[in-house]
Amino acid sequence: MYDLNYHHSLTMLRALISAVLFIALVGCSEQDISVNETAVEVSRPSTSTKTNGLLVRLMQDVIRFTDKSKQRNTDVPLKDLKDYIKNQKLAEKHSLVLLFVDKEADTGDMVEVMDIFKNAGIKDIHIAGGNR
Repeated sequence: MYDLNYHHSLTMLRALISAVLFIALVGCSEQDISVNETAVEVSRPSTSTKTNGLLVRLMQDVIRFTDKSKQRNTDVPLKDLKDYIKNQKLAEKHSLVLLFVDKEADTGDMVEVMDIFKNAGIKDIHIAGGNR
């Protein structure tokens, strides 16, 4: 027949196993929670990271200056670029040039434009390619 003591022993064993597993799980989760993470102190720059950049597009025979603050474009022929930079005092106002070069633009013109900006005092020139 059916032994009640055996059934009771099995129930007690299951309860004991459940209790041990519960205690083990609580112990593991408590250990995970109490882990102290180490951190490295990072000093942030105190100066503004905003750069005073000049947006310039080199097209086939013209340079387009984009002034985002005034939402205006100014086209300057390549032959007049040196005078335009000097008259507008661009080297004093801007620390870098972002030069977009159209596919139709001549590589020699790109090198010449970079030299003009460098000779004017703007040493930081970034180049991007493609059409827009």
